[in-house]
Amino acid sequence: MSIITLTTDIGQQDYLVAAVKGQLYSASDSLTIVDVSHQLSSFNYPQAAYFCSSAFKYFPPGTFHIVLLICLTRSQATCCLPTTTIST
Repeated sequence: MSIITLTTDIGQQDYLVAAVKGQLYSASDSLTIVDVSHQLSSFNYPQAAYFCSSAFKYFPPGTFHIVLLICLTRSQATCCLPTTTIST
């Protein structure tokens, strides 16, 4: 049985946490997924580091820790998206 922790700034207002968990369970149904927090502040890397350093030491060796934190604003993400040109 593998343990995976999730620490994110996604929040609980929509389906995204469930989607991430669904993808993980699709890869292996013998996982144990532990929610550390989904209420981190966006772009707050010191807060994320604090949560992680505080919680991770209590998990057994071999635990896989996933940390998802927004690192781009919407305008930065938009400018980084590839553009596709369709020629006819």
